[in-house]
Parts: sequence; C-alpha cells; structure tokens
Amino acid sequence: IFGGAAAIYKVADADAFLKGYESAVGEMAKIAKQSKSPFIPEQVVERKQIAGLDVLTLTTDMAKMLGQMQQGQPIDMAKTMQQLFGNQGKVTAYVTKADAQTVVLTYDETVLTSVVEDIRAGKRGLAGNVKLQKTAAMLPTDPSWVGYLSVGGMIEFGRKAATAAMAANGQAFPLPIPPF
Repeated sequence: IFGGAAAIYKVADADAFLKGYESAVGEMAKIAKQSKSPFIPEQVVERKQIAGLDVLTLTTDMAKMLGQMQQGQPIDMAKTMQQLFGNQGKVTAYVTKADAQTVVLTYDETVLTSVVEDIRAGKRGLAGNVKLQKTAAMLPTDPSWVGYLSVGGMIEFGRKAATAAMAANGQAFPLPIPPF
C-alpha cells in the first residue's frame, strides 16, 4: 500500500543533498543500533544500482518494535504491517537524484524509476495542475518547503490502508469511506 507513495525534493544541489542525507541517516542508524531498544527500529543504509540509477536504500526493520506493540493488542501487528509494507516488517525507502536539483524518495523500485523518468521527461504531476498553480500563486513566494497533496488520493490511501489492516486480521473495516 505504501509502495505508490513518492516524495520529490527540489534542492540546490542533488549530489550534496544525497551525501548529507546518507551521512545523517547512517548516523541515525548507528544510534538506533547502539540503543538496543525494541522500540527503536534498526536501519541499514546501502547504495545500489537500480535501472542505471545510483540509489541510496534505507531498510528499517520494525520486527522487534512490532513484537513489543503486539502485547495486549486484539489484532496481529505483524500481519497488519505485512499488508501495509510487505517484507515481514521491513520497510525499504529508495532515494536517488532525478536531475541536478531534484531528489526522489519512494518505497518501491518500480515507482522510483517511473517517477525519475517522468521528471526527466518534464512531466509535472500535481505541480502542473492549473488550479493548484493558481492557488500556489497566492501563497508566499519564499516558503521553507512546499508540498502538494491530492485529497482524493489521500482519502483513497486511508481507505485502502484501513481495509488492508483489518483484512489482515480477518475483519472488515467497520466504517465505509466514500470516494472523495
């Protein structure tokens, strides 16, 4: 379910951003490992090639945390996480540069390559929506960050996540969420 999510970062220098990101995430992974707390998931940071892209991967193993969270819960957290993330409680984020000033983060290799191809082809996604552009023109011109969210997409995501989490435990989601 999270596989379709993507974040696109516009940065001054994609190579410098990725280098700093890799360093920061690597340090956080060391701290998580040293803590030995079951509530702080362990992370592994690696580089790999995916479809010709140099990709930073961050795999977070939430199995111990899920085991702790499971205590006293009426639903099976491991089954729920499998439905949401797949891979037995492990979540892998993929981060790469699309161009000199654009970095892409996804949770699925296919989505990663597709988003990078779209960016390189000049496709603008939500940023190209005329109504969104009109709204954005009314906002301050120098924000710290900008994000675009499809409300309909977010509602559909919530519906799918809730339905999948309940289905993983043999239950139906009790509240029907209508389409936006």
